[in-house]
Amino acid sequence: MLPETIHQEIMKLLSEGNEAQAKSLAFQALGNLSDADDYIKKHLTDDSVILFIIQKGNIVEAVKYVKDLRGWGLKESKDYVDKLRRA
Repeated sequence: MLPETIHQEIMKLLSEGNEAQAKSLAFQALGNLSDADDYIKKHLTDDSVILFIIQKGNIVEAVKYVKDLRGWGLKESKDYVDKLRRA
Protein backbone atom coordinates (compact mmCIF):
# COMPACT_ATOMS: atom_id res chain seq x y z
CA MET A 1 0.00 0.00 0.00
CA LEU A 2 1.33 3.41 -0.95
CA PRO A 3 0.91 6.65 0.95
CA GLU A 4 -2.03 8.66 -0.39
CA THR A 5 0.17 11.50 -1.65
CA ILE A 6 2.25 9.14 -3.77
CA HIS A 7 -0.86 7.35 -5.03
CA GLN A 8 -2.35 10.69 -6.08
CA GLU A 9 0.85 11.69 -7.88
CA ILE A 10 0.88 8.36 -9.73
CA MET A 11 -2.76 8.84 -10.74
CA LYS A 12 -1.90 12.34 -11.99
CA LEU A 13 1.01 11.03 -14.04
CA LEU A 14 -1.12 8.24 -15.52
CA SER A 15 -3.92 10.66 -16.36
CA GLU A 16 -1.36 12.76 -18.26
CA GLY A 17 -0.10 9.71 -20.15
CA ASN A 18 3.22 9.56 -18.27
CA GLU A 19 3.23 5.83 -17.62
CA ALA A 20 7.02 5.57 -17.43
CA GLN A 21 7.25 8.30 -14.78
CA ALA A 22 4.38 6.74 -12.85
CA LYS A 23 6.10 3.37 -12.91
CA SER A 24 9.37 4.97 -11.75
CA LEU A 25 7.63 6.65 -8.83
CA ALA A 26 5.87 3.40 -7.92
CA PHE A 27 9.21 1.58 -8.04
CA GLN A 28 10.81 4.18 -5.75
CA ALA A 29 7.96 3.84 -3.28
CA LEU A 30 7.60 0.06 -3.41
CA GLY A 31 11.24 -0.90 -3.92
CA ASN A 32 10.39 -3.74 -6.29
CA LEU A 33 9.98 -3.50 -10.07
CA SER A 34 7.50 -6.37 -10.25
CA ASP A 35 5.29 -4.77 -7.60
CA ALA A 36 5.53 -1.41 -9.39
CA ASP A 37 4.50 -3.02 -12.70
CA ASP A 38 1.57 -4.75 -11.02
CA TYR A 39 0.46 -1.52 -9.35
CA ILE A 40 0.53 0.44 -12.62
CA LYS A 41 -1.22 -2.32 -14.59
CA LYS A 42 -3.97 -2.53 -11.98
CA HIS A 43 -4.68 1.16 -12.19
CA LEU A 44 -4.53 1.25 -15.98
CA THR A 45 -7.04 -1.57 -16.28
CA ASP A 46 -9.55 -0.39 -13.70
CA ASP A 47 -11.36 2.93 -13.54
CA SER A 48 -9.03 4.58 -11.00
CA VAL A 49 -7.40 6.97 -13.44
CA ILE A 50 -10.72 7.90 -15.04
CA LEU A 51 -12.27 8.57 -11.64
CA PHE A 52 -9.23 10.62 -10.65
CA ILE A 53 -9.68 12.84 -13.73
CA ILE A 54 -13.42 13.18 -13.05
CA GLN A 55 -12.80 14.12 -9.41
CA LYS A 56 -10.52 16.90 -10.59
CA GLY A 57 -13.43 18.27 -12.63
CA ASN A 58 -11.85 17.54 -16.01
CA ILE A 59 -14.79 15.81 -17.69
CA VAL A 60 -13.59 16.53 -21.23
CA GLU A 61 -10.17 15.13 -20.35
CA ALA A 62 -11.81 12.04 -18.86
CA VAL A 63 -13.75 11.44 -22.07
CA LYS A 64 -10.58 11.91 -24.13
CA TYR A 65 -8.66 9.54 -21.85
CA VAL A 66 -11.34 6.83 -22.18
CA LYS A 67 -11.48 7.33 -25.95
CA ASP A 68 -7.71 6.96 -26.30
CA LEU A 69 -7.35 4.14 -23.76
CA ARG A 70 -10.20 1.96 -24.96
CA GLY A 71 -10.28 2.92 -28.64
CA TRP A 72 -13.97 3.79 -28.41
CA GLY A 73 -15.85 6.48 -30.25
CA LEU A 74 -16.69 9.82 -28.68
CA LYS A 75 -20.29 8.91 -27.78
CA GLU A 76 -19.36 5.62 -26.15
CA SER A 77 -16.57 7.29 -24.20
CA LYS A 78 -18.83 10.13 -23.02
CA ASP A 79 -21.56 7.68 -22.01
CA TYR A 80 -19.04 5.67 -20.01
CA VAL A 81 -17.72 8.76 -18.21
CA ASP A 82 -21.28 9.87 -17.48
CA LYS A 83 -22.02 6.41 -16.02
CA LEU A 84 -18.98 6.66 -13.76
CA ARG A 85 -20.00 10.16 -12.64
CA ARG A 86 -23.43 8.89 -11.58
CA ALA A 87 -22.07 5.85 -9.75
